[in-house]
Amino acid sequence: VYRALSLDIQYACIPLANSTHGSVIETFDLLRDSRWGNEISICGETLLEIEHCLVVHKSSSRSTKPSEDRENDTIGSITTVISHEQALGQCTNWLATHLPKAKQIKTSSTSRAAQMISDGTILDDTEGGLVAAICSEICVHTYPNLTILKRNLQDRNDNQTRFIIARHDSATDSPVLTRTIDPSPHRLLLRANIGEMPVHSLFERLTSSRFCKGVRLERMDKRPCLGGSGPLWSDVYFFEFSIGPNDTPFSLKRELHQLQVDLELDESSMALLGTW
Repeated sequence: VYRALSLDIQYACIPLANSTHGSVIETFDLLRDSRWGNEISICGETLLEIEHCLVVHKSSSRSTKPSEDRENDTIGSITTVISHEQALGQCTNWLATHLPKAKQIKTSSTSRAAQMISDGTILDDTEGGLVAAICSEICVHTYPNLTILKRNLQDRNDNQTRFIIARHDSATDSPVLTRTIDPSPHRLLLRANIGEMPVHSLFERLTSSRFCKGVRLERMDKRPCLGGSGPLWSDVYFFEFSIGPNDTPFSLKRELHQLQVDLELDESSMALLGTW
């Protein structure tokens, strides 16, 4: 999805974090890319309820037994489950209870797992057992040859994923997104490559900065620096701030510049990835 952002595809929804399994690591790895804050920025967010299904190829569940018995027999034959690591993590309890011995294999996405089952890329493992995928129900309507064995595998019924809406700088305002994109931003995401600065120094400077007097730090994430962009074992930090309706108005550009000075970072080491 991220790679597709261009003049032709100007908006994309990208998962940022899940209420059950936490941050989506692949997304934060993408946010290290220099395209963010230059030709691509975050302009909104949305929450989606996430429900997971266990699916197999239709040929794997043929039986003359009643439906429930047929499903139980098929589940009992499953020795491998494939899906994105977020989905596997969100269904930890169900997998531990019903498929405790099944091997779990990570895929690039839940839809890719469903596609692999659908097109026969992987149906049986090397031991002769069945391979199943965890995905959303929409995959069954998208890819042929799939059948659902179980619904609602997620550990929590209130399982949600938070998606950021990314926008290419060539995009014009889209009527479809007017309900999501707030003209007066109340969130912003910063990326900071702190090099060899001790973490305690970073927080001392950050919390005492004038910038943090006008906003609230909501969350922080970090990932290793991209090769060549920092010393070995150094990290890039992501800071998400909120701006309340009663907070004192301020010049974002001016305050970000002052924050950069307070943190003693050069211009290339800090980037505003989006406001929304």
